[in-house]
Amino acid sequence: MQAYHKTKEETGGEKLPQIVGLTASFGIGNATTNVEGAYMNIVNICGNLDVTKISTVTKHVDEMLKHSPVPVEETVDLKPRESDNFVASMNSCMEDIENKIKGIAKRNGWEAVLKGLQYVPGDRKLQAYRQRIVILKQVAEEHIKPQDDNIKDKILLISLAELLCVCSNALELYDLADIKEVQTFLQEESMDLPNEFLNKLLQMDPSCPVSRNKNLQNLEKVLLEYLVAKGPSSRCIIFVRTRALARLLADSLNSCSSSVHHLNAAVFTGTSTAKESGVKAQRRQEKLLQDFLEGEVKVLVATTVAEEGLDI
Repeated sequence: MQAYHKTKEETGGEKLPQIVGLTASFGIGNATTNVEGAYMNIVNICGNLDVTKISTVTKHVDEMLKHSPVPVEETVDLKPRESDNFVASMNSCMEDIENKIKGIAKRNGWEAVLKGLQYVPGDRKLQAYRQRIVILKQVAEEHIKPQDDNIKDKILLISLAELLCVCSNALELYDLADIKEVQTFLQEESMDLPNEFLNKLLQMDPSCPVSRNKNLQNLEKVLLEYLVAKGPSSRCIIFVRTRALARLLADSLNSCSSSVHHLNAAVFTGTSTAKESGVKAQRRQEKLLQDFLEGEVKVLVATTVAEEGLDI
């Protein structure tokens, strides 16, 4: 708008653009919930641009599409890995941990914990499951007092709740990963937790499934079709829900078949979720985005939190 008014002032209105294209997401001022306020803000924008007509493109549509291709949405469903030995062993392990928590709660008469266990969803992969376990952990933390005789039981219960969250995340990761990668995740995330419950999982043969993860194979096909086949200037951003899944998926793409590993997938998370200091995290982000724009990195695997930090 500033450029428009500057041109108008300098030329007396003789060389103003006759068509101004607006994105579908230009600002609505301070109107966050008031529809009338948003409407008036857009009217003011149009008034400042001397707008006499608002319209979608009706002529030369083909020419416009050459310069502004319209994205085509396509959905490829992921297939949950519900019926293999690793999933069964994981659920069995988590059931043992839940029973251990229940036993501790019964022994100490912690009715709030026992009641909370009744509301834990049966599907241990759901985010709702992890939310319920976190609530159980908070209940236990509220009851901890240094002078209590059962302080060890309370600390153990909290650790077991944290372990359940790790296992739940691992179940979710398994939909887009192979056993070896999930085993590595479990080892790293459970180092300070009572991980003797995981022994059977960690000892399983990583090569026991006959074929690689079909979801990951489908993702490779999508990248080949929509990224690799369209030439070296193409880029891709994959949004996932958690940092753990972002790291694992990037590693999987970089270590899989030669058809996509050259894309050099990298993890992009919001600065608020990074472990580095704010300045260091910001510099890392800027360097990564520069690599992405220059083509050194062709795939960003980002959390939805990072979406606000993307300026491409």
